[in-house]
Formats: sequence, C-alpha cells, structure tokens
Amino acid sequence: MAQVLVGEATIIGERARLVRLCYRLTGSLDAAEDLAQETLYEALRNAHKLRDPSGYSRWLSSIAYNVCLRWNSARGRDARRRAIPEPGWDPPDDHYDLDVELERHELVDLLDRALAMLPPESRDVLVERYVRESPHAETAARLGLTEAAVAKRLERGRLRLKRELSTTFIHHSVAHGLAESLFDDWRETDIWCPVCGRRRLLGMVVPGGRLWLICKPCIGPHHKLPVSQYGEFETYRDVKGYRATHFRAAEEHHRTFGGGIDGLAFSCARCGRANPYRIGLDRAGDAHYIHKHCAHCGPLGWQCVTGWHLLATPQGREFWREHPRVRAVPDRVVEAGGLPAIVAGFESMAGSGRIEGVFLRDTFRPVGVHVMPGG
Repeated sequence: MAQVLVGEATIIGERARLVRLCYRLTGSLDAAEDLAQETLYEALRNAHKLRDPSGYSRWLSSIAYNVCLRWNSARGRDARRRAIPEPGWDPPDDHYDLDVELERHELVDLLDRALAMLPPESRDVLVERYVRESPHAETAARLGLTEAAVAKRLERGRLRLKRELSTTFIHHSVAHGLAESLFDDWRETDIWCPVCGRRRLLGMVVPGGRLWLICKPCIGPHHKLPVSQYGEFETYRDVKGYRATHFRAAEEHHRTFGGGIDGLAFSCARCGRANPYRIGLDRAGDAHYIHKHCAHCGPLGWQCVTGWHLLATPQGREFWREHPRVRAVPDRVVEAGGLPAIVAGFESMAGSGRIEGVFLRDTFRPVGVHVMPGG
C-alpha cells in the first residue's frame, strides 16, 4: 500500500477537539492544553505511519488516549474515575452534544478555581447564594451572621470574584465569553501592545500591589498573549505610572533570567516542591516561552515569552524607548554554535527600526542582540 501523509495544517486543525478530549480523559483543564500539544507533537513526528488519511481523527484520538493514560499513571490517578475509553474508541460526531457538556464542565471548573482564590468568608457566602440558592436569612443562620453582614460579604465576594476572573483567569474567561463585562474595570494605558502594535494595553492594579497589562484583541479566541508575560507585574513604591512600572519589571526580569534558565528553579505555590523552569512553544506556534511546570501538580503558568525576554535586555529597553510602538515578529529556529537557537524580534510601526535577539532554545541563554535603528 502506498504511504499517505497527512498535512501538518490538517493535524494542527484538530487541536481544539484534542484539548476537549484530553480534558475529558484527565479532568484537568490546565493539563489538557499541554497534553493536546504533546499529542500533536507525536502525531507530526509519526505522520508517516498513517496509511489512511480518512482515519486521522481516530488516529489522533488514540495517540491522545495513550498520552493521557501516561499522564494519569504518572500521578497515580485511577483511570476508571476518568471514564477513559479503550484504544480504538470512536470520537463523537460533530453534532454530538459532548462539546456542550465539556464547555459546561470547563466553566464550572473555571469558577471553582476562581472561588478557591477568595478568602473563606467570601467563598462561603457566594456558595450559599449561587450554588445552594439559600436566602439571606438561612445563610445568616448557617454562618452565624446577621443578614446585613451576609449582604455585605456577598457584595465584597462578587467584586473579588470578578477581579479574579478579569485578571488571574482572564484568558479562560475570554474563552467562555465572560470577559466583555470584565473589561469594564480596566483602564487604557499609554503603552502600545508589543505583540500587535495596533492598540494600547489595558491596565489594572489589584489589591496586593500587582499590576496587570493586557491587549484585549490579543487574548481573543486564540488566547494570543501579550509579550508582557501573562500580564502580571510587581509594582514598586518608588515607581509611578504604568510605563515606568513596566520598564522596572523588565529590569527585574533581566536581572533574574538574563543569563537563561539553566540552573534556575522555582517553588510550586501548591505543593512547595522545587522544580526547574522549562521552555515551551505557544499554541499559535510562533513564540517560545519560559513556563513553570511542577512534576507533581502539572502546569502552573507562563513566566515570559521570547519577545519579553528580548525587550527586557538593556538593548531591548533602549529600543523600546526609542520606538514605543512596535510589533512582534514570529520566532525563528536556527543554529548557534551547533545548538538549536531562537531568533525573536520586533519591528517599529513608525519606521524601519528592528531589533533581533538570539537565544539558545533550551535555556534562553543569550547569544547576541542586534539592533537596526532604521529611519
């Protein structure tokens, strides 16, 4: 039989379905993203083994099954509790309502995670009101409060929940169509989005002194993240204003990660274990990033993408001051000294200025930064 290859675009087009499938097989929304990416990687690497292109969906599902089975086994999870089907299981047809059910479960999972970030007193009254649908009088009696105190805690809890959904979980909120009303609390800054270069970043300072910066269109359906990590920065008492804080954060990032991640580790916020940083590739396939992945708890979030790593260098900060409106160009993979490396870059939206940085792919250790001033 002649060998039949499935095109890369065809396989990658299955990604959304694979994320939903991996979520069903593991019960973890965070892990589903990485597991779907791992499935695609294995599929692309073994595409030559597929003989019948009409069966590529089932083939991908089988790969995802094995990937998720390994993930569950590594964490000691009981596969039966996840209702994992046997290999060869047929994926549901497009008209099947599994997608609707998965979206509902993902939304519940999102709200559970957001509620877990709230203080117990706020979480308790929200659960009583919106989960158990208890009247104020019943909630007050159960929690040993007055009805006035319940009403006050409900108002405060709603505000805190909205804040979590509009910052920590903003990308998931966008995916579930919750974000439009959440953007009301964001304020337009004087910083142009360094990914698209078309709109100014929105900013919000949350209690505890954390600054969030996002570009609304860049976190749309494809979750395209701003270069500025996933938008969260420290604020500093001696620094005022969004732009000044942004540049100070860049200095701090370069001070920590400027030499790459080799030998650097972080403590998991969930279990406290020390883990090395990793390098990954974003879902659009055009930007690498440093991310936190706990061997026990799974993915914990992004640290920065390649572009922010470049802009944080002294040359990058100087280029950004001279060209405040830039846009990112897709990463390119090259070789540097016989090792795989990444070329990240930005181009000015107001001239021909351009900056490129070369970093080793597996550690982000810098190889060189090149600036073309332009006109």
